[in-house]
Amino acid sequence: KTGLSLEFYDRESQIVLNEYLSGMLDVDTWLEYSRPPANYADYQPLIDFCKTNSLPALASNCPRRYTRMVSRNGKEYLNQLKNSSSATLLPPLPYSGASEAYTKNFIDIMQKMGNTNPNVPTKMLDAQSLWDATMAHSLAGFLDQVDSVLHVTGYFHIQYKLGTVEHFHRYAPGVDILTVVILPSEQLDALNTEQLNIGDLVALTDIDAL
Repeated sequence: KTGLSLEFYDRESQIVLNEYLSGMLDVDTWLEYSRPPANYADYQPLIDFCKTNSLPALASNCPRRYTRMVSRNGKEYLNQLKNSSSATLLPPLPYSGASEAYTKNFIDIMQKMGNTNPNVPTKMLDAQSLWDATMAHSLAGFLDQVDSVLHVTGYFHIQYKLGTVEHFHRYAPGVDILTVVILPSEQLDALNTEQLNIGDLVALTDIDAL
C-alpha cells in the first residue's frame, strides 16, 4: 500500500485530514479547519484520489509558529518543549542542524536573492532544517502504516539528496529513496549544469506554460 505525504500541511491538521479522508467532513469544512496553503487547489486532487481509493495521507510538517520561533531565537529555543505535549508536533529534540553541503547550498541561494545577512546560516537555516527534520521524522513513522510513500515537497528540500533526505536517513536508515525533481526550463532536451544530478529523476517542463 502506498501513502501520500504533503509538505504544506502540518501535524495539527492530521486529525482533520483523517476525518476528511473518512468521509466525515465535506471539502469546505476540510479547507476551513486544515489551514491549507494558498495553492491548495494544486494538492486537492491528490488528497481526493486518496479519499476515493481509501489510501492514507500524511500532514508531514510542523506548525509554522515553531519555524518562526527558530528563525528568531535559534534552534536551541525549542529544547524547552522536549517534555511537553508540543513535542508531538516536532521531530525529536534537539534536532540535527544542516549539513555543510546543505548550508552552502542554502547560503548560495540566499545570496543570489540579495540576502547577505550573516545570521542566515544560524537562524533562517535552522528554521529550514526544522521543516526538513519534521518531514523526515513524519515520513519515517508513516512507514509503519504503508509500504511506500509519495512525498510532495519543494525541490530545495530534496535536491542533491540533501535536507529532508539527509534527515530521513537518520530516522530510517537503510530505506530506499527515489527523488524526482520537476523543473520549469527553457531547454527541454538536455540538463544544464545546475540541473544535472539534482534528483535521481529530473523532469523538465515548459517554462512558458507556467
